[in-house]
Amino acid sequence: IEPGSKRDYDAFAAMHYRMGIPTKATGAVLAFVWGLSAGWLVRKSDSVYPAYAMHFVLVLILFLVMAFAPA
Repeated sequence: IEPGSKRDYDAFAAMHYRMGIPTKATGAVLAFVWGLSAGWLVRKSDSVYPAYAMHFVLVLILFLVMAFAPA
């Protein structure tokens, strides 16, 4: 599979339909958009490292929101 191919986005979205935060259609749509963005970044920069950095920032933000959001 070529990095950033549509099959990558589809698989990433399908995995987030059942697991991930959020789940179901919202999670799948967000994961699909994330996959498109990460794939574009990999192709544009010709490196996976900017996508790794973007993923780290996203996960850190999600963690902080979940850890400190009022219940």
